[in-house]
Amino acid sequence: MTKFLHDLFTTHLVTKVVSLLLASVLFVFTQQSISDEQTIDLLTIRFELDPDLQQQWVLNNKQVVLEQVKVSGLRRDLAVETSSLRRADFVITKIVNAQFIRDYRPDDGRVILIDADLLRAEDLPWELGEDFQLELKRPGRLDVERLREVTFRPMLTDEMKAELRLPESSPFRSTDGALQIVPEWVQPNGAEIDAISISGPSSLLPQIDQDSNEVPALYIRVPNLESVLQSRRTLAEAREPIKIVEILWAASGIGDPSRLSVRAPLFESPKSLESATLHFRCDVKLTPTKIQITLPVAFSTSAAGELTLSAFSKKYSYFGRAGVSLFDVQPSSANPVTEWITVVNLDLEVAESWKDRQAELTDLFFLEIDIANATKVTAKRLDVPLRLKPRTPEAERILTDGEVTLPDPIVIFQSEG
Repeated sequence: MTKFLHDLFTTHLVTKVVSLLLASVLFVFTQQSISDEQTIDLLTIRFELDPDLQQQWVLNNKQVVLEQVKVSGLRRDLAVETSSLRRADFVITKIVNAQFIRDYRPDDGRVILIDADLLRAEDLPWELGEDFQLELKRPGRLDVERLREVTFRPMLTDEMKAELRLPESSPFRSTDGALQIVPEWVQPNGAEIDAISISGPSSLLPQIDQDSNEVPALYIRVPNLESVLQSRRTLAEAREPIKIVEILWAASGIGDPSRLSVRAPLFESPKSLESATLHFRCDVKLTPTKIQITLPVAFSTSAAGELTLSAFSKKYSYFGRAGVSLFDVQPSSANPVTEWITVVNLDLEVAESWKDRQAELTDLFFLEIDIANATKVTAKRLDVPLRLKPRTPEAERILTDGEVTLPDPIVIFQSEG
């Protein structure tokens, strides 16, 4: 036994070592040449849209996760290629360009199937040569959709219109005297908003016939106007922009506003449009009380022609007013206008706060009869504008705020000839 062991390690030692090395090399070569199959449990592909397409298309899902991707091929190649894919954080990035969309997006749909044929054609997860076989039982789905822009007009539902109706007891009215207020859509700085342009995936926006001029409604929820105006006592305050409550996205035919972008009036998110940009303003006046007042009178005349005060006085006489609101003059209207000093019993519409302050108003205003801008209605009739003219900056403010207004701002004169 001892001799056997001695001969084993001493006789032909070199030959044996060489044989062992050759056997090892042959074993490794054989192992690497054997076909093998590797399974990639999870393969994550992140798709990014080519910048040139970002105004035309949108990816509804930017990541596709494939499960149980089986790849077969030479063991040595598989070992190299799959080693990095087994990292938990490994992600492949694929740029979606125009050619990719043309090649794979179906004409009658928008979902691109990420199957074995696509992976091989696009060299995912690596450049798969003819020596590799790929099996994928469940393909992934990449949703590629057209980007569309729709212009909306802000509107109120009938329910919301009721929120902008004032009660009879309100100190405010619309400028035509009605209790129903029609809002003006504005930005916080008062800049008007005629339309709102929103861009996003086509499926999230209302479907409109391209040949139609239809402008869909963007429905707005507003606060109760009566409640808002309780803290706004002056006309200037009442006319300031008011924040909306919310945009009724679903009622407007819009889905998931978080995936949309606003292009006009500002480039912003729908959330910013709703919370910061979109306001409304009410063109209101103070609810008037009618009073009668005496005011000094002055004339605005032409420097020459028949509408100088002297020529006017000789040709025309006072006839009255077009509406129910009249006035008398002192001295009597039978006297020529060159002798008029004051008008009496002049009807004014004033805010409640001015109801019993006629004497103050007399000090603040005078009545201008603007002969220079008269209109000849017939051969004998002349319509002459009337204006309240302020004497002080405070009187200017009162006029601007609508606290005092002159109804029926026309007086009629007629010629005798």
